[in-house]
Amino acid sequence: ARIFYDRLEAVVAAFTAERMHRRRAAAMRLQSVMLVRQLRFDLVRTFNERRLPWLIGARYRADRAYALNHLAEGLVRTGEMARGIEAFREASTLPQSPLNTAIVKDNLGAALRRVGRYQDALAAHEEALAFFSATKATRSVGVVLNRIALVWEAVGDYRQALDAGARALAAFTEAGDTT
Repeated sequence: ARIFYDRLEAVVAAFTAERMHRRRAAAMRLQSVMLVRQLRFDLVRTFNERRLPWLIGARYRADRAYALNHLAEGLVRTGEMARGIEAFREASTLPQSPLNTAIVKDNLGAALRRVGRYQDALAAHEEALAFFSATKATRSVGVVLNRIALVWEAVGDYRQALDAGARALAAFTEAGDTT
């Protein structure tokens, strides 16, 4: 009987430690979101660089993808484009929700546009657009179409840019976002 209780105690301790770890991960995810919203990209970068080493293993893949997306945003916004693009690419390969994958792809497209890789940027934006269109996320469709318009403008295809911009405006209007 004593062995049974010792094993039960060990299982309970492991379960408790796992719950605490998951709570900590959730709290850290929220902290990262708040830093992004406050446009504190230097802190976003540092915060997520410290988080990544302990987000290892199958059960933390989605959290790792989320942290990589925020890290990549911080890197891109502070001028480290190559590292940011690499982090976006890694995040896009990890299992996560389709919504998060679409967000990562759209962010990757924006970073690729900034470094002049327009065809890659269009491909990433098109993947994001396909998801947002299929799920009727109208405001997100507008955001992606606006970014596609920026790519076409950078390429010099103003007709495509105007078309994408008009479609973005229509999506924003449909979503009720007229600001």
